[in-house]
Amino acid sequence: MVTRPLLLSLVTDSVHSPHTNRAYRSALIDFLLWCQKSGPAAFSKVPVQQYRATLENRNLFASSIKVRISAIRRLAAEMADNGLLDPQIAQPQFVTANPGSF
Repeated sequence: MVTRPLLLSLVTDSVHSPHTNRAYRSALIDFLLWCQKSGPAAFSKVPVQQYRATLENRNLFASSIKVRISAIRRLAAEMADNGLLDPQIAQPQFVTANPGSF
């Protein structure tokens, strides 16, 4: 079973900067809590797009949204590398909900 601590450690163990580690951890906790509240859904482009829309509705700066999406992109890549996600789904263009707006 994949747990929240496992998902967080996949990402935080893969970054070296303590600042990036803290930012990604915070972003992923927020995303995972949002996923939990939004109901069960497979990791795909749709929930990432919905989450991004939620972030935009919070009136966050584009740079803050970009960091959060980057953390999700890293999560997808690490999950694929560890056999927890189809590598096709982990492709950056698939995970990035709307790259043109950054």
